[in-house]
Amino acid sequence: YSLLSRAAYALGILDDAFQASKMIIENIKMIEDKLDIYTLYIKILFAQDDAVKAFNTCRWVLRRLGENVPPPEVVEDIGVHATVKTTYSMYIGFSTSELLGMEESKNPIHIAIMNFYRELIFVSFKVITKQLIYYYICRWAQYSSTNGFCRHTPECLASFACALNDWFDFSRESYKIGKVAVDLMKKYDVVSDCAPFVYLAVYSSVALLVEPYQSCADMLQRGYEFSMSKGDTDLASRNLVLMVQNLYFGGTKLSVLKKNISSRINLETQRSHQILLPFWLIFEDTVFTLIGDQEMLSPNIEADLTEGGTVSSDYLDFLCHQRMQSSYWLGHYDRAKYYAERKIRQGLLKFKSIVSEFYFGLTAIKIFQRKGKKVWINRTEKSIATMKKVAE
Repeated sequence: YSLLSRAAYALGILDDAFQASKMIIENIKMIEDKLDIYTLYIKILFAQDDAVKAFNTCRWVLRRLGENVPPPEVVEDIGVHATVKTTYSMYIGFSTSELLGMEESKNPIHIAIMNFYRELIFVSFKVITKQLIYYYICRWAQYSSTNGFCRHTPECLASFACALNDWFDFSRESYKIGKVAVDLMKKYDVVSDCAPFVYLAVYSSVALLVEPYQSCADMLQRGYEFSMSKGDTDLASRNLVLMVQNLYFGGTKLSVLKKNISSRINLETQRSHQILLPFWLIFEDTVFTLIGDQEMLSPNIEADLTEGGTVSSDYLDFLCHQRMQSSYWLGHYDRAKYYAERKIRQGLLKFKSIVSEFYFGLTAIKIFQRKGKKVWINRTEKSIATMKKVAE
């Protein structure tokens, strides 16, 4: 049943994977004997769009292992900001070499708890707000600091680096912790296991402010390859989406991207779960718009994405981001202004906020050249001030 479940999951046959894993869980009594299958079971639930059940299953397993993780409604009362600051203080005093030299835990229960924290974080993006996710990431980082590093610590520190980068203006510190996560994979000889998650977290977020787009895209490509070798199709798809995004930002020929995106859409439409298909459709819409292939454009992709009312707000946020850029490049400056203002009002993650501010500044220059109103010079100066702060 274990082999059947894993093979069916890798092939995207989720109903068979679910039934096989459920059979094992129901017939094995000791929690310690079914931790591996619980990990797979959670991935299957998430792939079936049952993220709430996957999230609650993670919390249930963690409680059984002795780690009491509060539900989201309790976390809101605890206070996320204080938890992030406390966790930051636990790491800020250590140099890179000291973090790499931390004592390693061999306790199998501690290692299992670290693993299920990892699963909790991964599924939580579909269940709770980003602020609450930061709380659980910090709990994970606190547990690792208190109980010793292990083979799951690279994934933990990569997530914590993202939290710092998004929550505070800690670009350098978050990048340092992210690079420690990458180096720890080599130290613990877990590159093949951890690379999909670590590369996804580090090279789609904290490294973008320091390393070239192409370099980040190369690492996400490696994350994709490691994911596929493990049969983890969800992480593979996420690495691939962000790899293509970095190639797009980095100036890869649109004809090359068009071919890759179209091929990926064909594959995604054949899968029983299509969580990331909307992102590929948005990429396709952007590339066809810039190339000028009007026959291939969806007449109203935003309506297509919201059909049935089940689309994630992340999809529409991504569409807005892409429309902002393509509108500027095509000279539709009023439209670019509209999308830039909409993005900044949403309170975005740090990197996308910077990109939005950058394009808003460029758009303001163009509108000033056309209308001559001083308000657009002021807006440009604000964007320049933001860029200078980022460059410090």
